[in-house]
Amino acid sequence: MSKRINSYFYRTLVILFITFLIWITSLFKKRKNNKIKNYYLSKKECNILASEESENSLTIKFDDKQIEVGKLFLPFSIEDCIQIINHDNYLKNSTSEGEKIENRSQISANNENDEVVESTSSFIDITEKYESQNTSNFPLLILFSILLLPLGFVFSFLYAYLMWYIPFPYFNFIIAAVFGVIIGFIFPIKLSKCTNSKVAIISVLTFTLICHYFGWITWMDLFINQSDLIEINQPKSPISSIVPSSSNLDQIIYMFKNPSIFLNIIPIVARDGYFSVFSFIPKGFSLYLIWLIELATILFFSAFTSYERSKEPFSVEKNSWLKSFKIQLTYISLIDKLNEALKVGDNKFFEDLIFPEKEDGYSEIEIWHLDDEQAYISIKNYKKRIDEKGKMKFDEQELIKYGKINHEIARTLKSKL
Repeated sequence: MSKRINSYFYRTLVILFITFLIWITSLFKKRKNNKIKNYYLSKKECNILASEESENSLTIKFDDKQIEVGKLFLPFSIEDCIQIINHDNYLKNSTSEGEKIENRSQISANNENDEVVESTSSFIDITEKYESQNTSNFPLLILFSILLLPLGFVFSFLYAYLMWYIPFPYFNFIIAAVFGVIIGFIFPIKLSKCTNSKVAIISVLTFTLICHYFGWITWMDLFINQSDLIEINQPKSPISSIVPSSSNLDQIIYMFKNPSIFLNIIPIVARDGYFSVFSFIPKGFSLYLIWLIELATILFFSAFTSYERSKEPFSVEKNSWLKSFKIQLTYISLIDKLNEALKVGDNKFFEDLIFPEKEDGYSEIEIWHLDDEQAYISIKNYKKRIDEKGKMKFDEQELIKYGKINHEIARTLKSKL
């Protein structure tokens, strides 16, 4: 029976790890596709050509610019992507409207049973968007990182306690993700005025590793000072036992200064295990795998949070981040009219938007502004749907991110707050 439980737990861990990798890959896939889409939409007059110069990637050429897209990040096979892109470019450059109609009819007939690809007309085609200046101040970044490190240690301390008293993989993953986001917000991207995303990611990963190391030391101190095990005699409980413990600050500081002690204890913990799930005690490879997933989760969410913050609009002239506000208005279904309103600066379109009715679909508009500086807008649509369980959910669709707008539109939307 014990061997069966061990085998089941190992398989579950492997499945969870593979699922985690697929999830991470899908996020990067979405961002890569959006980057290509936005570049193409902003330069529709360019000539585009797709080719397979490598069996593991797709090469897309926009005039003099070339993008390599890995096979993992493609929505379809390489051959299908080449056919779609090159045929779209052919239709765009055709001079005869009749020829276009004939070609489209032929495509429709050939792909009658194929999956329908969503038209890019559902997204905003706007040529002017915010472009980061990739500025960074290393002395200021290092200074604020050192000053905010104690705050990171506080959250690492709390994180270690949560991980000690809730040793259940599913909740551990959620706690690790939240901890990563918190560290990403603590890291002084805004204070140091860093708009260079690469610098932001490398810096926050270093900051996160230091904070997580302190959390590990705190957890190790709890492991050393643990009391007698308390059995939980509940058949339906996923945790069969719990081990009370307490912290010794002097011991934590001593181990923090002497990493060799920490490194010597880790193999002992991994060999014997320290918690049980459904009477199974993860140890050895399974425990190292859990720790690896935990670390990867924390690093990913902290890096992603800092990356997004570094990409927000910043005024180089005034050396200041733009202020922002959000407002929820009616669901925007007339994408073409919104597109035109943004292009020509038509204020009336936004004047006509009203507050959504309760439980209806809606749009979320965020405006960045600062005195007489260029203003920017981001718009997301949230479409209401009822799932198979009868619960109401909202599907998110990003229409535009950091598009330039005039001050009249910004004032109109601000007046609706």
